[in-house]
Amino acid sequence: SDHHLAPVADARWSADGSLFASCGGDAIKVWDGVTNRCVRTIASAHLGAPVNTLCFGGGGRTLLSCGADSCVRQWDVGSGKLLRVFEGAQQTRRTAC
Repeated sequence: SDHHLAPVADARWSADGSLFASCGGDAIKVWDGVTNRCVRTIASAHLGAPVNTLCFGGGGRTLLSCGADSCVRQWDVGSGKLLRVFEGAQQTRRTAC
């Protein structure tokens, strides 16, 4: 399904406006900024923990997600592949990445 199964916690546009990403529950979705169609779903992005915030980086080629598992994860936007995990990022308040 294109829709989140949990309330959306955050949504961000890529710098060029061609894509936007949203997170809700433990899923991340990447959307086409023109057609508003879901082009990629990263299910269980934080291994079942809620994804709280996200942001684009690397000229729109990567996406950072911050989860309730105290990890920041870096994703390749094109493939949805996990590139890197930064552990131990304790969140004391909800902020953008």
